[in-house]
Amino acid sequence: MILTEFDAKAYEEDIREEAFNEGRAEGSTETRTEDIKIFISDKREDNIPDDRIKEKLMKHYNLTVKEAEGYLKE
Repeated sequence: MILTEFDAKAYEEDIREEAFNEGRAEGSTETRTEDIKIFISDKREDNIPDDRIKEKLMKHYNLTVKEAEGYLKE
């Protein structure tokens, strides 16, 4: 039997992220940009490091490293 440590904060973060992505509006670039800004703000409020946020941006929004870094600088 393998024991693993349950990380409640990481679990809650994943649930919020999934809900956010499911509720994310499809549409214009302007809406997508606002979604990304809200996503970044939410993650920063949870004290998620920018390098981890960048990885999530690249994964969930299909951004390049340069694009993700640009959003993080705004």
